[in-house]
Amino acid sequence: ILTKPQWQGFARSQECIDGVVCGDKRSIRAILSTAKRIRKEKFDRMSDISEGGSRTFTLQLLANVPKKVPFCTRRIREKKLLFADADSIVRAEKRLFSLCHKRLLVCPGSGGTKLKLWPADHWKDFLTAVIMDGWNIVLIGSGEEERMQANQITSSLPSNSFLNLIDSVPIEDILGIAVCCNAAVGNDTG
Repeated sequence: ILTKPQWQGFARSQECIDGVVCGDKRSIRAILSTAKRIRKEKFDRMSDISEGGSRTFTLQLLANVPKKVPFCTRRIREKKLLFADADSIVRAEKRLFSLCHKRLLVCPGSGGTKLKLWPADHWKDFLTAVIMDGWNIVLIGSGEEERMQANQITSSLPSNSFLNLIDSVPIEDILGIAVCCNAAVGNDTG
């Protein structure tokens, strides 16, 4: 799997992933360098969990991997692809103990893409309705922009109805948090 540096440790911890290449697709020079590293590893399959695009296509072509297996996030899978270990689930339950058992995981950030960012007022309206229906909110994400967005979203919500975990959960515990929630929503959840 091709991943960004911040996701490398998490990707390596997954049983279903045999090899991890930390690379970049931003410039043609970076694509060429990443393709060379992929070829050197001699992978027999290459997967891309994004929905593709010209840069991904170029990388797959240049990497010359015999079997290209494009995964689409809408694809129904027979097996779980990501796993939360028992310890991360226990840690998550400890973090979430003050919330009711109807928990909505919310990822308010946009992954750095302003085009995908949902306005805070829309989030407030949506989450107010969810809270009125008996749910509690768990916000997850990282970085200053996501923290500011989450603070703006939760400013008018009752303080006992949400838990803001932005920048406070180690990456290896994020799946444990997700497992302990009943549903998830975000700007770009596919």
